[in-house]
Amino acid sequence: AAVRDARWRRDPPVSRQVVFHGATLVVGGAFLLAIGALGEILRHLDVAWTATAQVSLLAAGLIGFAVAATSRSARSHLSHLVVDHFFTARYDYRREWLRCVDVLSATDDRSPAELRAIRAVADAVDSPAGALLRRDPGEPGMRWAGSWNLPHEHHALTATDPFLAALGDGQEVLVLDAADASIQPLRRAYGPLWLAVPLPHGREGLSGVVLLAPPRAPFRLDREVLELLRTLGREVAMFLAERRAAERLVDERRLADYAKRLSLI
Repeated sequence: AAVRDARWRRDPPVSRQVVFHGATLVVGGAFLLAIGALGEILRHLDVAWTATAQVSLLAAGLIGFAVAATSRSARSHLSHLVVDHFFTARYDYRREWLRCVDVLSATDDRSPAELRAIRAVADAVDSPAGALLRRDPGEPGMRWAGSWNLPHEHHALTATDPFLAALGDGQEVLVLDAADASIQPLRRAYGPLWLAVPLPHGREGLSGVVLLAPPRAPFRLDREVLELLRTLGREVAMFLAERRAAERLVDERRLADYAKRLSLI
């Protein structure tokens, strides 16, 4: 009603999390009410198998509710439904920025920088898996640098690879067509792929690309989504470049220390 009234704000004056969890409670409550109504209908039938049917219906309802509540695909479908119908913008950009910073700055040893770079992009579009291809300094092609929930296949792209030609200077996100011959080697290496998010860097040019698997719940790719992915790609490119520069500096210091110790012998 507030959305239909032009005097009100277009977006609800509550957070997306409140709307999402409120919608979850409404859907869950309606589901349980429907199960209860069916149970009452069975009870009033007064036949021999009524009790068995009631117990089976209750068990099936609870199992279905538990599966839906713990399924990320179901939550993703509901989240897209809520966002599409209650908010003018698909994303809360403050939360997206904080999420990206938290993922990239994590210090978990079990999650190397390459995996964090993939997740920083994949989580924005609810993709459950991805792979990172990087370009070494001075090299025209790209090589595999890491996979998240995808095979660890050391696939390399040469300078004349048609997929690199399609990426160009890395200014646009590519929607990968399964029928495109240029991505068939990548599909054989990593499975179904959905998007290619380039990682352009101001100094190094196109430094890599993140390949994303299809999302848990399909949704429409509009300009807002593509602009967010382009922004995340630039942020991830800077993160990886700074990390590579820091690693190179550490190696140079170690080499200098080693040379200094040798000179004292």
